[in-house]
Amino acid sequence: MLDIFPLFIIRKSGALVSLKPMGRIITPIFPILAEEEKFQLETGDLIVMLTDGLTEARAPESFQMFGEERLLHLIRDMRNLPLKEIRDQVFQSVIQLSGGIAAIQDDLTFGLIRYTGV
Repeated sequence: MLDIFPLFIIRKSGALVSLKPMGRIITPIFPILAEEEKFQLETGDLIVMLTDGLTEARAPESFQMFGEERLLHLIRDMRNLPLKEIRDQVFQSVIQLSGGIAAIQDDLTFGLIRYTGV
């Protein structure tokens, strides 16, 4: 079964919207138990999808995690850059905090979509 992680929208203005889905959406055996939710996007909004491997990445000799707040602040500050640059900087920052790629103990799954209008 796939865990459900929050979905974030970072508005072009920098405002943050957090959508926290409940239930499960992908499973080979059990029925879908998620509710549909709609949200109006505006041109320039960023949709941010991630798993906890990014936010729970830890510094090698402490319990300091990268954290959701730090991750979203980093993305918000770079929101007008090309998506590839945002992605690369996020991964670089998480890997640096963790003490290098060999120290990563979870997946680092991350997706960005910039809404360009209909």
